[in-house]
Amino acid sequence: MHKKITVRPISLAAKMPRLRRPNMERTRRGRPWQSGISNGARAGEIFGLIIAGWTADRYGYKVTTMGALVFLMACIFVLFFAPNIETLVAGCVLCGTYPPFLLPSAHVPRAAQARKRLCLPYSRSRPGLPWGVFQSVTPAYASEVAPTILRPYLTTFINMCWVIGQFASAGVNRATVNRTDEWAYRIPYAVQWVWPIPILAGLVFAPESPWWSIRHNDREAAKRSLLRLTARNRPDFNVDETLALMEHTNDMEKRLKEGVSYRDCFKGVDLRRTEIVVGIWLVQTLGVCAPSSLSPPEATRAATYTDQRH
Repeated sequence: MHKKITVRPISLAAKMPRLRRPNMERTRRGRPWQSGISNGARAGEIFGLIIAGWTADRYGYKVTTMGALVFLMACIFVLFFAPNIETLVAGCVLCGTYPPFLLPSAHVPRAAQARKRLCLPYSRSRPGLPWGVFQSVTPAYASEVAPTILRPYLTTFINMCWVIGQFASAGVNRATVNRTDEWAYRIPYAVQWVWPIPILAGLVFAPESPWWSIRHNDREAAKRSLLRLTARNRPDFNVDETLALMEHTNDMEKRLKEGVSYRDCFKGVDLRRTEIVVGIWLVQTLGVCAPSSLSPPEATRAATYTDQRH
């Protein structure tokens, strides 16, 4: 007699009643779409990183972040109302994926069911285009507006916020764990509309980086930002002296950047720096994110095989 066991890998849909023992053949057929979602979201993140550098330099950190938040809210509609798997992949490229879930054929929109019967395993959040903007803009903005003594804590807190988001996603998924309809994955997507609104409200009143204003020869805007970022009861602070030092530093940076292009990232000492940065990014992507996406179905298959042997 075979002993029936219940497998509970770390994935929302693996905990759903009708997904205790998924059809493995459908799971294998769904893997190309799983790879499309995972790799497409990563590709969107890379494009977001590239776009963020240009937009932040041209329009400022504040405007770039606000634009990314608005774009994120708009792209969530694509995920929430996706009529088929193809649209879901496009939505993941545009804004990434938030909840870990296993998309079974019963939850695929009907338009997609008529074309493909899929069991699409997926776990762990995936960044998309706007998340690439957030990754590059927020540390730079925090390091330029925060006091020197607080910069390490604030920039590190950004990484902690990613972890907090993972815990929040687990809580949302746990709240919808017993649902067997399409709202099992639509509700976690809809929750993402909650976060950009208060962040936008705060950014409206946030000052632009004074360093960005100095780099664009806007001394008055930099002075206003410095006065807002500095306590008024500091008698040792002289805003004009600080601006003069910032302008001198900016002039030195301009002289250092003369004749420099992206090709220099692959020459001399800079090549070594490029290798280190790319290596760290690849460790996260290949060593953590990719295996975690495949872990729920593989754990279910291993447990099913063990159950059959017993």
